[in-house]
Amino acid sequence: MLKRINWTHSFDFLLLSSAWPELVGPLLSQNTVPLKMKNKTLFILTKHMAFAQELNYLAKELILKIEKKFPILKGVINQIAFETNEGFFNLKKEIELKAVAPSPFHPQSPKYRLALEEAKKFFSHLEENEEKEKWLSLYIQMKLNTNN
Repeated sequence: MLKRINWTHSFDFLLLSSAWPELVGPLLSQNTVPLKMKNKTLFILTKHMAFAQELNYLAKELILKIEKKFPILKGVINQIAFETNEGFFNLKKEIELKAVAPSPFHPQSPKYRLALEEAKKFFSHLEENEEKEKWLSLYIQMKLNTNN
């Protein structure tokens, strides 16, 4: 007898998070984020109830877009629920601003170069783009600030 494999064993939720801007557009992706899936419900964190209302109007269309992009999720999401937390988005913006700030460490120092190599290995699965540069910078800052 074959056991049916739960979709969570074969779907990485981070894929949905990274595809979010493509699914909802730039404005909504800056003010909403997929949070979790539970009991066939996709929970979305929003900055303000207005964004929750907008996505609520688009719920059926959004579910279809998700299923088209990720066929493994077909029939997995029946509804969408929302949580609002403006503080999360304020903190996220603050972290992003710090991530693009220039590093106080000299790029030729041995510690910096070692941290950069580690970061490149750790994030090798990401495509070369602005997002990868932010993650590399964050990793380096974290690594060098904890070692000092």
